[in-house]
Amino acid sequence: KPKIFNNDKHNEYILIELVSQYRSYKFLVKWLIQTFGYLDRQYVKRFHKSPLRKVAVKQFKEIIFSTVKSHCIPIALQLIEKDRDDKSGIDRTILRDFISMFIDVKGGDIKSYKEDFEKIYLQETTKYYLKKAQKMLHGLSCSEYLLQCEQIIEAEQQREIDYLHHSTHTELLKRLYAVLLVGPQIQIINMPQSGVYEMIQNQNYHSLQLLYKLYSMVPNTLPKICTIVSKRIEDEGIDKLEKAYQQKDTKLFVETLINLYEHHEKIIAQCFKNHADFSKALKDGYSRILNTSIIASNERSICELISTYIDLLMRVDGGIKLFENELYNRLDKLVKLFAYIHDKDIFLEFYRKQLAKRLLTSKSSSEYAEQQFISQLKLRCGAQFTSKLEGMIKDIGRSRDHQLNFNRYLQKYKKNNNKPFQPPPFPMSNNHPFTTTPYNQYNNNNNMKKFNTAGNNNIFNNNGN
Repeated sequence: KPKIFNNDKHNEYILIELVSQYRSYKFLVKWLIQTFGYLDRQYVKRFHKSPLRKVAVKQFKEIIFSTVKSHCIPIALQLIEKDRDDKSGIDRTILRDFISMFIDVKGGDIKSYKEDFEKIYLQETTKYYLKKAQKMLHGLSCSEYLLQCEQIIEAEQQREIDYLHHSTHTELLKRLYAVLLVGPQIQIINMPQSGVYEMIQNQNYHSLQLLYKLYSMVPNTLPKICTIVSKRIEDEGIDKLEKAYQQKDTKLFVETLINLYEHHEKIIAQCFKNHADFSKALKDGYSRILNTSIIASNERSICELISTYIDLLMRVDGGIKLFENELYNRLDKLVKLFAYIHDKDIFLEFYRKQLAKRLLTSKSSSEYAEQQFISQLKLRCGAQFTSKLEGMIKDIGRSRDHQLNFNRYLQKYKKNNNKPFQPPPFPMSNNHPFTTTPYNQYNNNNNMKKFNTAGNNNIFNNNGN
């Protein structure tokens, strides 16, 4: 029986005494190897004896460690529990040296460490934090609970560095996440007055970031959080848009929608790092907002309101004055919102009619902005969706070119003939009841023929008259 049991020492003092003898043993082995190093290198090899270090390890294992191991493991676990309870006076080097014995006595093999110590350590860790998690759930808010979990995980990782073998890291984290976060996840994220829904409502971004940081490490836990995020986005969106619609102001309604989207987009980027699951939650939320009956069925639809707002943006007299960069940024947000609308054909019909009016009355504030917006729609919906819109822009461009060419022709005609161009009257037959002009006066058609034959046959079609 080792002498450490004969000194009337109990609990951690036995462990301290064992570590003290272990340190003395290591010092003596080092001294012996330095003193008898020559014999250890020459005589031992020549006569096939066991090396001095191997003999010393074997003796320490058989005489001391194997005898006291089973008695000291529970004591070490008690010390670790005290360390977790923040009770001062725990010397972590004692635990480090004790745990390293499991590896040293096996010549560096961690099998004994895994079987004799780590297995029991992980079981006790699980039991300890199961009890602690239940106390925390009943006494803390969601934000406080998550902060406490982060501190626990960091503290356990530090303990691993201080006195455990690094091979314990993965399994330890699995146990901690399972007990603290995965098991009670539903209870955590749905805590009354402080769950995920309330975090978004109260703009508690720090806690949302921490929530994502912790749960992003665990597979298959984010979708449950995404469901709540999507629900909160939908509820807030419908509530604010219903209030804005009651004001009967298109500008107010659409700008409320844009500001809401920017706010929710910021949350997804800032708190959830634009993770694919949360981006989908944003998409699902706005798909329901923009395709649910926010507005009475017999009044203006979302499609009409957005199209009318774009008309106000694009018209010279629309009443909304923005700098060029602001205009493009606003249109970009509207294209993103348009992507969530299911009835895209209805939007297209409203937009096409309003675009035609702007182009025909020359009231468009920026034809380039019109083209940019149509290009973005094309990227979202395909070339077939925007082909008519692109054709309208091209037609108005060709019409403008034709007008410029004809104006140049008139100026040239006036300069060459010293008189302004006189267009012919509308050709009518002599037997027409409202004829007031003789038909032979239509010789002036030659002027138009001259314009056509002067390189402008692609502008006016001459039927040979």
